Amino acid sequence: MSIICERCQYSTDEISNMYRHLNRKKPCKSTFSNISPIEIMNKLKKYDKSVLDYNGNRVYKCKYCEKIFKLNSSRCTHQHNCKFKEYFFKIQELTNTNNDLKNQLSNYTNESNNV
Repeated sequence: MSIICERCQYSTDEISNMYRHLNRKKPCKSTFSNISPIEIMNKLKKYDKSVLDYNGNRVYKCKYCEKIFKLNSSRCTHQHNCKFKEYFFKIQELTNTNNDLKNQLSNYTNESNNV
């Protein structure tokens, strides 16, 4: 996945390189867009799987049980074997089924009101 700077079209595969590009002392020239580097960094947060702890250190959370890891590789290894993984998918399946049933019920009530 390639990440592209909207200001100068610099591209990289690593988020850390893009952050370094945007945080340098002399920012890149805005030849393609007048967007600020801070706005681009805010957009990059959707690609970043890490969060900051209370000391400002970067940590990684398991998406199933929210256990915290210092290394992304440790988080990935854990997520493959996480005990809560199957529950997570069951909850998602039940939520989707519930939403489908709600939609069917609302369609049924709308049809019965129209008759």
